[in-house]
Amino acid sequence: MAFDASQLPDIILKLDNMAANANILKEYQPQIAGLRLIQKNQTASLDPITSQLARNDKDYYDGKVKVTWLTGVAGEDEAVEENCHLTGEPLGDAGEDFPLTMEFKKDFEIDEDLAKTHSYSVQEQQAKGMLDLFRIMDQGYAKRVIAKLDSFAGVNQYLGGYTVDDATGNTIIPAADYNVTMLAYLAKAAIINRLNNYYLIDNGENLWTPKFLSDAGQVKDGITQSNIYDQFKIDFDFINFAKAGVDTDTLLVDSNSVFFTTRTRFGNRAPLERKADQFVSVVTSPYTGIDYDLYVEVVCRVVNGRDHIVRIYRLQTKGDLLQAPELTYSSVLGFQKAAAAA
Repeated sequence: MAFDASQLPDIILKLDNMAANANILKEYQPQIAGLRLIQKNQTASLDPITSQLARNDKDYYDGKVKVTWLTGVAGEDEAVEENCHLTGEPLGDAGEDFPLTMEFKKDFEIDEDLAKTHSYSVQEQQAKGMLDLFRIMDQGYAKRVIAKLDSFAGVNQYLGGYTVDDATGNTIIPAADYNVTMLAYLAKAAIINRLNNYYLIDNGENLWTPKFLSDAGQVKDGITQSNIYDQFKIDFDFINFAKAGVDTDTLLVDSNSVFFTTRTRFGNRAPLERKADQFVSVVTSPYTGIDYDLYVEVVCRVVNGRDHIVRIYRLQTKGDLLQAPELTYSSVLGFQKAAAAA
């Protein structure tokens, strides 16, 4: 049967059905702990400036997002003066337009004629291919987000006797302290650096094992250490610190100041025939909830002297990790385990 836009809803329905199958999701699960923690805790209001229903390249590629946040009261207390009328610092919201710099895609194709000789149908191959694309695309964001988050790390206002690495700007923690011992220091650093509603993303090299043991009931010096870890929202991204190529081991993040967002070129799931034999829609990752533009193109290709019908599938995206500007204090702090002595 010839492929047309009317089949896209069926593709989306099959994907939604697969998303409800825990065994299928587990098989294709990407490693995206850091990205998920950011998504779960971010508080910004994100509004597209240009229409999500853009229908030409210029509208899409020039598109930005506007990030808004509440403004606070600055400065110190003041001496009392006699005033006929009260005046005060106006509050409201502030905003800034941000371009989205993360843009990538992934494709696969199915030869319908060759598929007839395979053990699996075109529909089954299509389902597996789409789950693979979701995994690869989500993983693509996960590593880019860790790299960008690391680039946001700023000056730590409270060293607590520790030192700073001149190359990375990270606070260096001795190996003997890079465990539950450092958590009290991190909590104090968060207070002095005025981090609100903060969380930790760790690479799993140092803090994961003691947390695992404490969750299993290990008691040290009469203290159930899981109670200490419970003071933090923390997750471990075993893969993406290395993929991002960062030296940081742990990132302490103010959830009010960092935001992840994406946008689609085609703003809803309604299938559209964009041009002859190319169809587009929007599909949602079952792992992250990220919307991706789905392109399906049907071509005729000569294989061994015969015409073959080939379907090409593409997921494409545009997004970014954004940070509120004009911050008096750093909203992200980086920490690094001291290198072993030579």
